[in-house]
Amino acid sequence: TFNEDGTVKSTAELKELFTNAGLTKEDEIVTYCTKGIRSAHMALLMRMVGFEKARNYDGSFYEWAGDPSLPLE
Repeated sequence: TFNEDGTVKSTAELKELFTNAGLTKEDEIVTYCTKGIRSAHMALLMRMVGFEKARNYDGSFYEWAGDPSLPLE
């Protein structure tokens, strides 16, 4: 999502990146990572370029893995 100089890619580049990954603006997307920080950034970028159904699971893996009633694969 970043250019080599550390700036965020353009709206057109981000849309192309997400579309090439097989995502559509109609998809319900939940981003997650280890703690929810990187995934929050991704969800924000996705929403900024029109993926309005993108959401962040802010507890991410740490929260999920900390609940023994939830499955891990």
